[in-house]
Amino acid sequence: YAKMFHIGQWLRDINLTVERLTQTLTRRIKSGQTELVDDDVDESMNNNNNNSKPSISIEDEIEMKKNEKISILKMLSMPETARKQQRYTLDIEYDDIYLLMRYLTSNRPFLKTFDVYLKQLAAIFQSEAGTNIRSKAMKCLCTVVEADPTVLARNDIKSCVKVGLTDKSISVREAAIDLIGRYIVQKQELILQYYDVLCERSIDTGVSVRKRVVKIFRDVCLTQPSFNRIPDICSRLLRRIHDEESIRKLVLETFQQLWFSPTRNQQDVRQRVQTIIDVLVDAQKQNYTWLENLVKEFLQTNDKQSIDDKKKVREQRKDVLKAIQDIINELVESILKIESANDQVSSNKMVATFIALYALGKAKPEHVLPHVSAIVEYLNIKCTSYNDNIIVQYVAKILEFTVPLMKSASASIIYSLEGSLTKLLLVSGQLVIHSSIACLSAVIRLSKNTQLVKDVFIRYHCK
Repeated sequence: YAKMFHIGQWLRDINLTVERLTQTLTRRIKSGQTELVDDDVDESMNNNNNNSKPSISIEDEIEMKKNEKISILKMLSMPETARKQQRYTLDIEYDDIYLLMRYLTSNRPFLKTFDVYLKQLAAIFQSEAGTNIRSKAMKCLCTVVEADPTVLARNDIKSCVKVGLTDKSISVREAAIDLIGRYIVQKQELILQYYDVLCERSIDTGVSVRKRVVKIFRDVCLTQPSFNRIPDICSRLLRRIHDEESIRKLVLETFQQLWFSPTRNQQDVRQRVQTIIDVLVDAQKQNYTWLENLVKEFLQTNDKQSIDDKKKVREQRKDVLKAIQDIINELVESILKIESANDQVSSNKMVATFIALYALGKAKPEHVLPHVSAIVEYLNIKCTSYNDNIIVQYVAKILEFTVPLMKSASASIIYSLEGSLTKLLLVSGQLVIHSSIACLSAVIRLSKNTQLVKDVFIRYHCK
């Protein structure tokens, strides 16, 4: 395209030069002046050659230009194969061609009108133009941004895009989302500039608009896992998990790639754990069950699936369980790190860590089993706050599905568990009692200590 554009400009310049030379020749013949090409005849040609090339007659110059035009037209009329052979004989690198094209373009008057045309394009969104025109204008703007993504940082373009994002037409809103979605992923400053409007469009009435926003959020999460808005993005994606089927599928694929795909990089695992904890902290005011439900989505099977689909699900399940094991190991490490800090933020993170352990461990209790000795210690913490009670509650829940696997556990560990859980039944509130009863039942089924059931019943009702 660039080659043909500049050839066209070349031919145009030749025609204009011949026309000027012809007019000059006519005037000079009438006035009897010498027939030489002066500096004012073809300024673009003579600027670089005044000292190196002698003047020639205007008639000769006209003839040279005509021959030059004929040569170009002959080249264009050559068969495609001949032109390809001719092209391959050129001893010039692609990068040099690119620089040459940019140089030639920079000398064109059209380049200096960029701002004029861009402002006219942006003005369409402030006018009463029809839906089709606004939609085409947004797609045209998308082409401009494709050539130079920094255009999105201009205030007039930001206003233009924001108007497009709130347009009454779904097609215009989708085109606006598509515009910013293509180019902001690699530039954090652009993500921050458009983040609020993207969040607003995540609940757009148009399915195609919501789906495009989800794709943008997915790309941000996967390409910039350390971006400080990732926890908030994940929270917003989770709210779309019960959306239209195509959006729901996209959300699940996003979380599988983000958290439950195989990785050998321990730093990636740490980043996943940190994000999960942050999202749980952010979602505490809503509910604690989203992670558990998310894991169920990845591990569930469907009898109606084809053989190929079932094979694919088995492979996916294997990858998910391996990722869960890595995350559980890192979560236990995180408990020890978080425990060293004594503030409200750390307390919230500790709660989130045990909730994550419960949700992931429930999917595969065997992965929690090696860490039981460390987890049991938290049954005996002093409950002085709401968060402390939540921690004890989830420790009991974790032990409830882990204890049945402790076939070779020592008598001292079982006895210690019975004592700790019995104490919790007698001194704790309703938040802890239900999970403690369920956990104690699992312990008694393992120890066969049925007498403890009677003793606890009597002590509980006689206290």
